[in-house]
Amino acid sequence: MKKIGMILTVLVLLIGCRQKSDNVLNYAFNDNMAFQSAEKSFAAKFDVIWNGMNANYALWDLEYAYGFNWDAVYDTYRPQFEALDQQKTAVTDEQVQALLDSMVAPFHDGHLTFLVKNHVTGHELKSSPNKLRVLRERGEEYNAVSQFIPSLSYYAALPGELLEYQHASSLVYDSTLQGVDTTKLIDNAITIQYGLFKDNIAYLQFDAFFLSPYLHPDFTQMIFGTPSAGTKAVIDSVAGTWRAWFNAIQQHHKAGDLGGVIIDIRSNGGGYMADYQYVLGALLPEGGYHNCNARFKRGTGRLDYSPVMPQYVQTLSEDHVTVTKPIVVLCNCASVSMAEQTSLGAKSIENATLIGTRTWGGLCALDEAASYSDNYSGYVGVRGVTPVFCYIPREVVFTLDGEVLESIGITPDIELPFDSVTWNKGAGPDNQIDRALQLIRTGN
Repeated sequence: MKKIGMILTVLVLLIGCRQKSDNVLNYAFNDNMAFQSAEKSFAAKFDVIWNGMNANYALWDLEYAYGFNWDAVYDTYRPQFEALDQQKTAVTDEQVQALLDSMVAPFHDGHLTFLVKNHVTGHELKSSPNKLRVLRERGEEYNAVSQFIPSLSYYAALPGELLEYQHASSLVYDSTLQGVDTTKLIDNAITIQYGLFKDNIAYLQFDAFFLSPYLHPDFTQMIFGTPSAGTKAVIDSVAGTWRAWFNAIQQHHKAGDLGGVIIDIRSNGGGYMADYQYVLGALLPEGGYHNCNARFKRGTGRLDYSPVMPQYVQTLSEDHVTVTKPIVVLCNCASVSMAEQTSLGAKSIENATLIGTRTWGGLCALDEAASYSDNYSGYVGVRGVTPVFCYIPREVVFTLDGEVLESIGITPDIELPFDSVTWNKGAGPDNQIDRALQLIRTGN
C-alpha cells in the first residue's frame, strides 16, 4: 500500500482555484452567519462543510497526493445538494446518507467524522471516511473484532499458567455499587485486566485510553470532583488493577526474574494522550520519549502549515525501572488513535515487538476542547447544536522515518490474524497471546 512521506510538500502546485474559504469564519462555534441557512437547506449544509474543511483541514497535501480534488467536489456535489432542496417529495435519510458518504469517502484522515442533520426528518446522520474505507477493505476482520474483549479465562484454567489475575470495569460497578455517579463515569468508562503469566510475564489489557482519570490526581479531581463512596470505589478498583501490573513489573525486574511484558490494545478505541505515561511510558526512562513528528494547521489557507516538529510523549515521572526484557504490544484493525500511537512507539523501541494485524489508520491527534485553536482546526460547528458538525484533526503525524500512515495504519512486526474459532469466546486459546508468550519465552 502506498506510503506518503514528507515529499508531500512538493505538491503545492496541484491546488485548485479555491485556495481559501469563500467566507472566512470561525466555524468552531454556532455563528448564525455560518449556520442559520443550514437549518433548512441542504445546499447551505454543503457550503458549511466545504468552506469549513477548506479553511480548517490539515491534510490537504496528503489528499492531493492521492488525487483528491476538493474543488471538483464543490462542482460535483453542490448541485446534488441543491437538488435535494428542490425535490418535490420528502428527502429521506437514506438519500442524505448516500450523498454524504459518497462525498466524504475519499478523505484519508482516520478520525474525521461528519454529522449532518436531515431537517426534513429531524434525524442526525453520521459519516466517517475511514470507517467506510476499513469496512470496504477489511470489513470481515473489523466486524469480527470491533466488539472483541480479550479473555484470560482459558489460561486461568491451565495449571500454573496464570499466577495472578485482577480485573476491573467501571461499567460493571455502575450497576452494583450505591452512589456511583454514572454521568461522570460514562465518558471515561474503562475495562482493564492484569495477569501474571508463568515465567513472570506481566500482561495488561484495557479497552480505552481513559487511565488518567483514575490514576492522575489532577485528572481525577477535574473529572470526578469530590467523588461519592461508590465512585471512589470504582476509581480505586481501576487504579488498583493498573497498579498491580506496574508493581509486578517493578518487583520482578528488581528481583531479576521478569520474563517480559505484554500490552494488549486490541480493539482499543483510543483516548487521552496523557495515558502514554501509564502504558509504554511506564516501561521507558523518565523525561519523555520522541515518538513521532507532527505538522500543524496555522492559517485558513489550505496549505498554511507549520514546519514539521518533533513530538514527545510523556513517560512516567514516578520512580520506576526501565524494562529491558522483551515487550510485546498486541493490536488489530480496531486499534485506533492512542492505541496506534502506542503501536507506533513499539515499532521504535529496540526490545519491543508489535504483533497482530494492521491498525485502523488514525494517528493524527485532535483537540479536546470544542473550540477554535491556534492551529485553525479541531471542529466545524457544535455537536448536538448546529445542523452540521465536523470532527477534524489538528495535525499531521509523521513517523520518525518521515512517513504519513493516516488511513493506512501501523503494520505489525509479526502479522498474525486472530483465530476466533479456536478462541471460542474465551473457552479456547488466544493465538495472538500465545504468539506473544512464545516470543518472550523463546526469543522467536
